[in-house]
Amino acid sequence: MRIQGLIFDFDGTLVDTEERIFGAWQLVFRAFGGHLELSAYAPLIGTSEELVDLEALLERQIGSYDRQALRAAVGRAIQASLRGLSLRPGLMRYLSEAQERGLRLAIASSPSRAWVEGFLEQLGIRSFFSALAVRERVRRTKPDPELFLLALEDLRLQPEEAIAFKDSPHGVKAARSAGLFTVAFPGPLIQSGELSEAQFIIEDPTRVSLTQNLHLYRSSQVYAPGALEKSRWV
Repeated sequence: MRIQGLIFDFDGTLVDTEERIFGAWQLVFRAFGGHLELSAYAPLIGTSEELVDLEALLERQIGSYDRQALRAAVGRAIQASLRGLSLRPGLMRYLSEAQERGLRLAIASSPSRAWVEGFLEQLGIRSFFSALAVRERVRRTKPDPELFLLALEDLRLQPEEAIAFKDSPHGVKAARSAGLFTVAFPGPLIQSGELSEAQFIIEDPTRVSLTQNLHLYRSSQVYAPGALEKSRWV
């Protein structure tokens, strides 16, 4: 079946917010006398589900503290860290090529609509997307597949008619659970080996065009499972 749509994650896939937000949390932890390792933070990447309680983690390290002050400090640090945000290299070419091909585009992302749409407007790419599947519209975010199923419904497509582009294990799991062919773009906080559920893992999107992604998809429909294993790591 011909691909008619693409579904992108936002944080980490289109823009490198994940590393900046993690850095902001680390900065605030240090200011409060604690420390935050990536291993403790990693379960939060790609989801808004409260899989780790960072406030409780800090309390175990330093004892009782003013949680309201922490939240205010984190908010300021994140806001400062996201100044000058830009698209990940190669992604504008993907969007432009998709538009030229007449493909329908959606965002499936765990943050709020205000967060996602605000940055899309700021980056000048809101017009590329006809659908936004975001936190307010679902009961569960990633790794639950509900966001992707909603995006497919918005685009009026079946899973076999779309490709999902993700950067985190939670996102890949959710997209695969929704029945989507999934391409992973590892971000700086994610090792490629953590994305093994994706059909293809592309280390550098500047080196692989959307046309090549579509060729990979078509090849995956022709060859037996495992036949394209050497093409996974690009």
